[in-house]
Amino acid sequence: MSGLDSSYLNDVQKHLGYFGIFPPNRPVKLGDYGKRQGDEWERHGNISKWIEPKEQRRDGGPMTFTSDGDVKTQLKVGAKDPTGQYDVDLDLTFTKKHSIFFQAHRTTIVSISNLQRVGERIVQEYQEKGNDWQLSDEWVNELVLCDVLTVIVASESGQQVTLRGKAPVNVSGVPVAQIDLEKFSIAKSSSGMSITGPIKGATPLFKLYRVKDSAFKKADYAEVR
Repeated sequence: MSGLDSSYLNDVQKHLGYFGIFPPNRPVKLGDYGKRQGDEWERHGNISKWIEPKEQRRDGGPMTFTSDGDVKTQLKVGAKDPTGQYDVDLDLTFTKKHSIFFQAHRTTIVSISNLQRVGERIVQEYQEKGNDWQLSDEWVNELVLCDVLTVIVASESGQQVTLRGKAPVNVSGVPVAQIDLEKFSIAKSSSGMSITGPIKGATPLFKLYRVKDSAFKKADYAEVR
């Protein structure tokens, strides 16, 4: 794993409390299990081969952050067209190496509703065979879906990106986190940056659970932090 990958994953967990995936648009599903290798989690399979994880959903709202003081943002609002849309440029300046701009717009939180039964079944599988499941294995108990994802990571200090698009109202003075970037695209950028999006539909964040002790008849499980 490169330093850029590691910095991204650590910053995501620090600011949002979730594990991240790098690149951020790699697929992950509820019930996927595997192991972490350093900062990165490697998928080995899905628990559905033993028990079907039942899902529940709730609104997550927007999730956004920039590395602490390391990303400068500037909005330039232009003319309004006949439909009421304004031309908007969002200029981002990354003042430090590996600094991050992250925005997941219109998110949905998906989690396992039958967690107790899942934990018990995993313990049973471990106790009966001892090979297919190890206590170091961790499964995806919660993930974040988003309608629009934009993730930009600087490979060097001083790099710049401009996102250009349309906004339905004059967004001058509006926090960047509140601006829907669905109709934006990259107008220009420094070379060598890691840029994902804006793309429609992604699963950039998840939480992991682990069984704590296979000796218990009922699963003693806990979120991995």
